[in-house]
Amino acid sequence: MSNLSTFDTEDNFNCTVTFPTGIAVAQLTWNSGFRKVIYTIHGEHGAIKVEDDDIEIHRKRSGGTVDVEKLSAASHWMDASHAEWFMALHVDFAKQIRAGEWVGREAHDAAMCVQLIETAYASARADGRELELAPARTAAAKAG
Repeated sequence: MSNLSTFDTEDNFNCTVTFPTGIAVAQLTWNSGFRKVIYTIHGEHGAIKVEDDDIEIHRKRSGGTVDVEKLSAASHWMDASHAEWFMALHVDFAKQIRAGEWVGREAHDAAMCVQLIETAYASARADGRELELAPARTAAAKAG
């Protein structure tokens, strides 16, 4: 991570997350002269590349060939505030509160995201040293 501005958040972020069967690489910058979203996910059976609203799915086949499927999905990626994403999150959150469902998949996913972000910051403080994510803890495990 690096900070080139006077703001208290990073301007550039690079992160690699290694899984048992693949990797995810994130490279983010707020210093670019234009907005562009590109990400890829690589696994043992292929990869997915997203560039703005264009999606490529690369599947490894026997004999070493690779099939490529091209798709398009509207994502409203130009909305830096992610209003559409957060509106749906707020609606679901309010619905869960009314139903008394205080813990669910979304809470677990949010906790995992926070854990990943905290580990990325810890790695940056450790000069980019690779750190292992602790196993996710469930509410039952925490109580016991």
